Amino acid sequence: MPPPMKPTDSESPREALFPLRAAPFWGPGLMGAVMVGGVFTALFVGPELADLSTADQILWLAVTLSIMIGGMVGWRLLGWRPQPSPVVLREEGLLLGPAGVFGRQTELPWDAILELEVQRGPVGDSLFLDTRRGVFVVAAVELEQPERFPELWGGIRQRFREGEAGAERVRRVHARQKISAGLLERPARAYLAVLGGLALVYVIEMVVGALDGVAPSALIAMGASVPYLVAEGEYFRLFTAPLLHGSALHLGMNAFAIVVLSPAVERLMGPWRFLLVYLGGALGGAAASAFFSEGLASVGASSAVFGLLGALGVGHLRYRSALPAGFRQSRTWWFVVLGLNFGISSLPMVDGLAHLGGFVAGALLGAALLWGEDEMLSRPLPAGLLTLAGASLLLAMTLASATVAGRQLLHDQGAAGRRLYVALAEDPEAGPERLNQVAWYLGVDRRATQAELEIGLTAARRAVSASQQEPSFIDTEAQLLHRLGRRLDAVSRELDAFAQLPVPTFATQLGRFLAAYYADAGVYRRGPLPEGLTVELGILPRAPGERVSGAGYLIQGAASTEAFEVISLIQMKGRNLGVAVYCVGPAPEGRREHSLTVSWAQLNKLSRESEGPELTFLPVAYLAAERGPDGSPRCELSEGEVEAAIFPYTSSEAVLP
Repeated sequence: MPPPMKPTDSESPREALFPLRAAPFWGPGLMGAVMVGGVFTALFVGPELADLSTADQILWLAVTLSIMIGGMVGWRLLGWRPQPSPVVLREEGLLLGPAGVFGRQTELPWDAILELEVQRGPVGDSLFLDTRRGVFVVAAVELEQPERFPELWGGIRQRFREGEAGAERVRRVHARQKISAGLLERPARAYLAVLGGLALVYVIEMVVGALDGVAPSALIAMGASVPYLVAEGEYFRLFTAPLLHGSALHLGMNAFAIVVLSPAVERLMGPWRFLLVYLGGALGGAAASAFFSEGLASVGASSAVFGLLGALGVGHLRYRSALPAGFRQSRTWWFVVLGLNFGISSLPMVDGLAHLGGFVAGALLGAALLWGEDEMLSRPLPAGLLTLAGASLLLAMTLASATVAGRQLLHDQGAAGRRLYVALAEDPEAGPERLNQVAWYLGVDRRATQAELEIGLTAARRAVSASQQEPSFIDTEAQLLHRLGRRLDAVSRELDAFAQLPVPTFATQLGRFLAAYYADAGVYRRGPLPEGLTVELGILPRAPGERVSGAGYLIQGAASTEAFEVISLIQMKGRNLGVAVYCVGPAPEGRREHSLTVSWAQLNKLSRESEGPELTFLPVAYLAAERGPDGSPRCELSEGEVEAAIFPYTSSEAVLP
C-alpha cells in the first residue's frame, strides 16, 4: 500500500475553500431515520419478535439488516443528501459541517484540535481530526478536486504549528500519541474469560434441557432472578442470573456488546478493575431487578454490559480530552447509544431495572476505582500472571455457579417455578396480564399436578373476566381445560377465541383440541344442524390418463336450509399438520351435494416431504350451524357457495402438552 500523500507546506491563502462533491454519507438525516426506525422496531416489533424461535429471530434480524443496508445504498445512489458545505480553512481555525445528529456546521479553533493525522485507506487518503467536539473525517475522494487534498492537509499543519501556541499544540499531540501507544500496548484478555464462562454456562443449559420448555421453569430452577423467590431468601439467584441466557440470540447480543466495550474498559482501567466493574454491574443489576422489579423472572449478562457502559462513561468524564482517539467517543455516539439502549430497556419484555441498576453500579464502581488516579493513563498496570489469576478465578466462580445451577435444575424438576406460578395465581391483587401469564405457564408445564392446573384455570378465568374476553386469555383457559381432560369445554372455549381472532396460533390450538375430542367421541356437532346431516371430505378418484392436480368433495346427507361450518383436520402419515375451515352455504334446491376444488400443492406445503394426495387425510372433526353473541350466523353464504381456509400448525403450539 503506498504511503499517504505528503502535505504541501508552501504558503497558502489565509482563507481557503475546499468544496465537497457530496455531503457525508452518514449524515444527520440518515442517522435520524435509522434512530427512529430502531426505536419503532423496538417498541412495536420487539414484543412479537420475542415470541419467535431462535432461528426465526435470526432470520427476521437478517432480513431487517438487509433492508437497512439496501435503504442506505438507495439513499446514496439516489442522491438524497443535503447540499454539501465546503471545508473552510481560516486563520482562526476550521469550518466543517454539517455533522452530528442535528446537522449543524462546526467551527473548530486550532486549540480545539487534540490530534490530527492522515491515514491511507482502500479508497485513498483520509484526514482524521480528534477534537474536543468529537472525531471528524475528511476523505480525499469527498473533495470536488481530490488532487487538492495535500494542499488542505498542508494548510492545516502549517496553521496548527504556527507561533508559540502552535508549538504547545504539537507538544500536546505528541503526548497524546504516547498515551495512545501505551494504552494499546496494555493487554485486553480478561474479557475473553468472561465470554468463555458465559459460553460454558450456555452449553450446560442446553445439555440439561433448560431451554426446551415453553415456560421459564427450567431457567428458574437453574437460578434466574425471581423477586418472589429472592424475597424468600434465595439470594444465590443474584449471582447465577447474570450467567444464564434464554436463547442463542440473547447470548449473542450480550457477547457482541461485551466484545465492543470490554477492550477499551480493560485497557483503560486494567484487568482487575475491569473484572470488578463487570461483576459489580452484574450484581447491581440483578439486585435492582430482584428488589424493585415487578417482573416474573430475569436472566442475562446485559446488566454487566450496562455496568461496563457506566464505567466507560465515568472514564470519559474523569479524563475528558486526555483520552486519545479510539478510547474517547463523541457526544453523538453517547447520545445514540444511551438513547437506543435505554429506549429498548423500556420494552415490556426487557428488564429495564436490571439495565439501570447495572449502569449505576458500574458508574459508581468506575468513579471509586478511578478517584485520584491521575496517572492511570500513563503508568503501567498489573498484567501477566495477575491477569491470568483473575481470569482463572472468574472462570472457576462461573463453573461452580453453573454446576450448582445444573444440579439445582436436575433436583428441582421445575418445582420452584410452579411454586412461584401458584403463589402469583392466588394473589388477589394480580392484574389480568400477570394472571394469564402464570396460568399459561402452569398450563404448558408437563409436570404440573391436577391441583396446580385447577389453580391455573381459576386464574385464567379471572383474567378473562377482567379483560372482557380477551382472545389470548381465552386460549389460556382452553389450554388448561385440555390439560384437565375436559375436551368438550376446551374445544368450545378455543372456538370462542378463534371466532374473535382467526389466526394460525388459535387454529393450531383448536386443531389439537379437536383431534383429542375426535379420538374420544367422534365429530363435535354444535348448533341446530339438520337431522342426519353428515359431511365427508376426501379424495376424488382419478381416471386413467386424467391430469388433475387434486379435488375434494363435500356430501350432505340431509338438506340444509342454513349455512354451516366444517372444520377438518389435515393429516399426513398419521400426523396432524393443520386444519381446514369451511363455510358451506345452503344446499341448492333438489340437491344434497357440494363440490369444490382443493389445491394439493397448498396442502403439501404443510409437510416437509412431497406427499401425494393419496397420503393426505382430511377427517371432519367439527360441524356447526349456530349464531354468534349478536345473533348473526357465524357462517353466512348464499345457496350453493363454499369457502375454505387452510391453517398450518404453528411450531410452538403444535408441541404443547
